[in-house]
Amino acid sequence: MAAKLPCVFLLLLVPAAAQVASFENRPITDIQFSPVQPLDPSDLARALPFQKGDPLHADDVATAIDRLFASGRFEDIVVEAEPSAGGVALHFVTQLTSFFGGLKVVGRIPHPPNRTQIASATELTLGAPFRDEDLTKAQQAVQELLKKNGMYRDTVTPVVTRDDSAQQVFLTLQIAGKKRARYEMPVIHGGTMLPDKTIFKATGWRLPIVHWWRQVTAMRTDMGVQGVLAAYQKKDRLKADVELTNLDYDAAADKVRPTLEIDPGPRVKVTPLEFNVSKRVLKRYVPVFEEHAVDDDLLAEGSRNLIDYFQGRGYYDVDVDYRVQPPKDDLETVQYVISRGQRYKVAKVSIAGNHYFKEDTIRERMYIQPASSTMRQGRYSEAFQRKDEASIADLFRSNGFRDVKVACAVDRNYHGKTGEIAVAVSIDEGRQWMVGDLVLEGFQQINADEVRGQLASAAGQPFSDVNLASDRAFVLTYYYERGFPDATFKAAATPGRTPYHVNVTYTVTEEPGNTSDA
Repeated sequence: MAAKLPCVFLLLLVPAAAQVASFENRPITDIQFSPVQPLDPSDLARALPFQKGDPLHADDVATAIDRLFASGRFEDIVVEAEPSAGGVALHFVTQLTSFFGGLKVVGRIPHPPNRTQIASATELTLGAPFRDEDLTKAQQAVQELLKKNGMYRDTVTPVVTRDDSAQQVFLTLQIAGKKRARYEMPVIHGGTMLPDKTIFKATGWRLPIVHWWRQVTAMRTDMGVQGVLAAYQKKDRLKADVELTNLDYDAAADKVRPTLEIDPGPRVKVTPLEFNVSKRVLKRYVPVFEEHAVDDDLLAEGSRNLIDYFQGRGYYDVDVDYRVQPPKDDLETVQYVISRGQRYKVAKVSIAGNHYFKEDTIRERMYIQPASSTMRQGRYSEAFQRKDEASIADLFRSNGFRDVKVACAVDRNYHGKTGEIAVAVSIDEGRQWMVGDLVLEGFQQINADEVRGQLASAAGQPFSDVNLASDRAFVLTYYYERGFPDATFKAAATPGRTPYHVNVTYTVTEEPGNTSDA
């Protein structure tokens, strides 16, 4: 509706202004609405920039139309003016907006689809403006949903009930369920590369042995297409494409004939070079098998996954690259060149410089782990190193150490032993910033002391941006749950009385509103 209002204004304001021009400055003797006026008197008073006895101005009439449309309660407005008792009477001829109030689905409906799916197919939203074309679209959408589920002979009869006093429309869909249609032999287009018998079996649309065709459902149709695609994947045709292009219904036989367009693509073979890994590992870590596609993004992701796989086994210097060979004789080869390098063992992980947190608290947040009975080589990689440095720094920052610095030093020849590494985590905590004073402003209808006791920030406690964000979320949720969905929150931090102390002020603007509309 909102997108159409500017055009409506242009169409209505000009004739309205032209009609009242001859009555300019005459006193308004009466204001009437036809057929009804749905607004609360106080809302109407705010919408109309004039009242009885005021002189009439064309600009005021245009403003009134704008404001009435802004209420969302009117679909169309025409203003008529006529002489009356030495003045002018205004007559607002309106067409009220109807809002969708509810939907019922009744009748014999064999599942699928269920009633929830039918209601969803209408795309009707409670409380949204409702027009006649919405009813037509909803009916057509439900009819199409039924057809996808084999119910071509079902009828959908809409029954509309209107509540003019509430400007609501209630819709009942009466569905007369009939017998569900069955599949018949599909039509196959394209260079299939597989026997038709194999394709028919992969669809699952026909019962084995007895060869009876199953009843049509949307899920069964989709699973049939995916089944054919899976049959090609098993033959290493990762680039295969299977598309359902048509479902032809034979009303006389009450059967549906699917049409499949198949592009088998070349066979794709993924092989390792320089170091052998099993096909099981390749299928697990190279996503072309899962995504049923071959492109540079998926192949690059496969390289990263294989690097993680080898680093998790101690090959921290591993390098993995891929090559795609041009298709030849219906075969496209993807080669992963794997250079493992030396295998390492994480002999030691040390932490120094921490005073505020115990070592165990820091270690439980780290990816890097020393060798143990459950992790024979330990765990280390440059990516894990970066993650651990960031994670430890975030831990300290969230507790007031705004200038913390974390660095990892890696010794790849620990105690002169080739293949053993030691990781030394160095923490420079810096000074801890604290909250000096915490001031709450604007808390009038909500008890500020009750809120203060549940805030993450408090006088004498660590100061951090994490706590500010947590407090903001808490306060706004607190207000929302108490009927203030439009409340606003602002945090300000100023230097305290001593260095490394910050005074915090939380300011709330209380804006009451309707939580059901928020």
